[in-house]
Amino acid sequence: MTSIQRINNFIDGQFVPTESYLESFNPSTEEVIAHIADSSIEDANRAIQAARQAFPSYVKTKPIINFCFILCIQMESSNSC
Repeated sequence: MTSIQRINNFIDGQFVPTESYLESFNPSTEEVIAHIADSSIEDANRAIQAARQAFPSYVKTKPIINFCFILCIQMESSNSC
């Protein structure tokens, strides 16, 4: 059996746990492969507020920098960074 990954929300530069999680299944084996954040309205509102605050500086950043930042977040969430 492989370890089950827990995928949290990424809000305001941090991985944030939530109240509940959904199971993600491998369709060929029906094995649970991850627990994914089941975001609440409050989680969404926090993410929206953080995005609004970050937007002015985000749009001034070169696209390649934004791409690298997002890629690093993805790698960190999968423990590859």
